[in-house]
Amino acid sequence: FAFYGPMGFDIGAFVSNLLLAFFASDGLEASKGERDQHRTWLLACCRDIWNQFENKFLKLWNETSDSSSHPELLFGEKVQDGEGARRICQETFMRQVFEDAIGFSGAKMVRRIVGVAHVQDMDRIADAAKRAECERRALKFGKRLLVGRATFESIEEVVSAAASFRAGEE
Repeated sequence: FAFYGPMGFDIGAFVSNLLLAFFASDGLEASKGERDQHRTWLLACCRDIWNQFENKFLKLWNETSDSSSHPELLFGEKVQDGEGARRICQETFMRQVFEDAIGFSGAKMVRRIVGVAHVQDMDRIADAAKRAECERRALKFGKRLLVGRATFESIEEVVSAAASFRAGEE
C-alpha cells in the first residue's frame, strides 16, 4: 500500500488508530473504569503526536536557510516585518495540515468500522450490544472530525470532544 498526498494523512491515520482504541476501550472492560488510565494515555498520545510534529516541523523550517522554505524577497531582513510574514505563512500552513490530519482521521475511523479492514480493538468486544455502542460512538465522532474538521482550533479541542462523545454528551 502506498499513498502520495497531503502530509496530514499520516498523522491523521495514526491519530485515528489511537481514537479507535479509545472508543473501543469501554467494550473491553471487565469492570467499569478499569481502563481509565489507558484512555488517558491514548488521548495524551493524540496530543503529543500533533504537538511534537508541529514543534519539530516548525523548528526545522526555521532552521532551514535555503530560499525555497522562506524566500528572502518575502521574508528577508529587508522586508518590513519579514519575520511576522513568515510566522503568518507558517501558521496558515500548519492550520491546513491540522485540518487535513483531523479530516483524514475521521475518514479512517469510519472506514475502519464500516469497511473491510476492521479494527482489532472493536472486533475483540465479545458482547455485540457493547461493540455496537462503541462503534456507534466512534462513527459519530469520525463523522464529526470529517465534516467539522475546520471547526477545531486545536488538538486539545479534538481530545475534549472525543471524551464528550465517549461519555455520550454529544
